[in-house]
Amino acid sequence: MNVLTIQPWVAQGHVETGATIACLTALGHEVWAVPTGVFSNTEGLGGATGRTLPADLVGELLAGIAARAKLADCAAVLSGNLGAAETGAVVLDAVERVKTANPRALYVCDPEIGIGGRIYVQPGIPEFLRDRALGRADILAPNAFELSVLSGASPGSLSDAAAACAELRAKLRPGGPRMVLVGGLDLPFLPQQTATLLAHEKGAAAVATPRAVAPPGTGDALVALFLARMLEGKEPEAALSYATSVVHALADQAEKERLPDLPLIAARALLLEPPMLWPAEPVA
Repeated sequence: MNVLTIQPWVAQGHVETGATIACLTALGHEVWAVPTGVFSNTEGLGGATGRTLPADLVGELLAGIAARAKLADCAAVLSGNLGAAETGAVVLDAVERVKTANPRALYVCDPEIGIGGRIYVQPGIPEFLRDRALGRADILAPNAFELSVLSGASPGSLSDAAAACAELRAKLRPGGPRMVLVGGLDLPFLPQQTATLLAHEKGAAAVATPRAVAPPGTGDALVALFLARMLEGKEPEAALSYATSVVHALADQAEKERLPDLPLIAARALLLEPPMLWPAEPVA
């Protein structure tokens, strides 16, 4: 299936667009990639060179795709780091154009704001995501810090996190699947584990895996892999289990081999069949 991605392009390392393309194409999906910026390496680590693209240029690229491609054949739009708050309106316009052509298309919003308690995006982006993007998204995929920023909660347990996700679900696009996927939940009662949580219409489920150092791009890979399985018609819990298991296997290998990035190319076989499928368990 065709997926339109709107994220920065990073020259070194498998993050943002690079991670998304590696994951989706490995599973047989086509990617229409529109950059919101071009950088030497991930901005989240600091020291990156490059620049954010102006919103009108992002709009021109999207218009060019719309003129040439059949938007009815686009199965999903995935947005990540907007680069500038002004680009948000351009992204939402693209989402509506795709959904007009294909009402079944999904909009997956990875609300990139920051990580580890630090906001690193430009001013205005968190407010845009909270006040405008949430209401247009079918699937929201924040990390643990972004969940707190968007919900105003500071979850101390999986139940707390599920409650925060339920509040955000109510703000997503009416009539859609209204899913919230949260990775990297390092909670006090799970000292040696990391949890990935999914909230949807039937409740909440979580996958707990042994804690491993998460290289840049881990969240990007999680979202892309989850989306791929949802587009293939998998049940939400099965998609959650698969995506979390693959990301854990990749992060574990990166840690063992002391790699700075996820081995999305060298260990491509893991994307097709992770060594272990960690189960998704209901969250009360």
